[in-house]
Amino acid sequence: DVCVEMLTAELADAPTSRPALSILGHCHYHLGEFDLAAEMYERLSRLRPEDASVKLYHAQSLFKAGARADAARAAKSIDDPNLETQVARLLAHIAFEEDEVAECRAYLAKCPADDPDVLVDGACCDLKDGRHEDARAGFESARVAGGYRPDVAYNEALCEYRARRYGPCLKHLAEIIERGVREHPELLVGAVTEGEDAPSVGNTPALRSTFLVEAFNLKAAVEFAMKNFDEAREALTDMPPRAESELDPVTLHNVALMHMDTDPADGFDKLNFLVSSPDSVPAPPECFANLLLLYVSPAHGFYDLAADVLAEHPVLAQKHLSADAYEYLDAVIAARRGPEEAFRRFERAANA
Repeated sequence: DVCVEMLTAELADAPTSRPALSILGHCHYHLGEFDLAAEMYERLSRLRPEDASVKLYHAQSLFKAGARADAARAAKSIDDPNLETQVARLLAHIAFEEDEVAECRAYLAKCPADDPDVLVDGACCDLKDGRHEDARAGFESARVAGGYRPDVAYNEALCEYRARRYGPCLKHLAEIIERGVREHPELLVGAVTEGEDAPSVGNTPALRSTFLVEAFNLKAAVEFAMKNFDEAREALTDMPPRAESELDPVTLHNVALMHMDTDPADGFDKLNFLVSSPDSVPAPPECFANLLLLYVSPAHGFYDLAADVLAEHPVLAQKHLSADAYEYLDAVIAARRGPEEAFRRFERAANA
């Protein structure tokens, strides 16, 4: 932060300082301030148009900032044989986030097949396609080739979770958490659960590198699936402490769900925020369905609100609701208009 402050002041006096732009881009990127990193690298690329590496850093920053279309355009403009693998992997990641798995695999085919990162990417494609055993084998190969990595361990845990093998999943998560606690005690794991008045640790590079946030979120999901609701809440409070404004979308979603019984108004506020900000805050895929199902649940009965959300977000409905879920919601909402209409819709859903 001190470095950023000093260089920002220098850049104000010398807006075309290439060293300042380069170092600021690097600092912002590693601080997780990807929009600012993209701005620095864009300015630097105008000053050094011949430097393909700067174009790559710009494209990577755009991708991390969520500007996937801009990132793809920037990456495709790079013409440097020495960067072909990095560009192909970046384009693969963009395609993956756009749910274009076949396109992602095509880009990965241009990369060295024995590269541990490429093995991980390929296994992630298998996982997204529902091929859990292939994915697990791919992650195991990546671990053998590259040693322990928290991102690989997390993906192994996710693979077990998707296959509903909760025991092995929790084992992988325990490994991530134990290593994170041992190597980074400053992240204050468990401090909130113990009742300590712990300060925010922020979204630091150390926190991101440990995959502790992802591990605790997945642990909460496992405990919730096993109906261990107190343990699920504890998994979230065991997480390194951050201010609410610093929470990632998955954590915000899970906190909302875990406290719907005690503070439903706050939970609905959080879920609506995620659903209403899909471009700036990418919500978990299940967020949209969870919001609607909670609205129409007997505990809340906000049928008109559910109807409004469905009408306002047709793209999200098409993307994130299964046919069964849509038919169910449609029928439940219709019940408010009259039992005959609701019966017809339930019958149609049952016979579909």
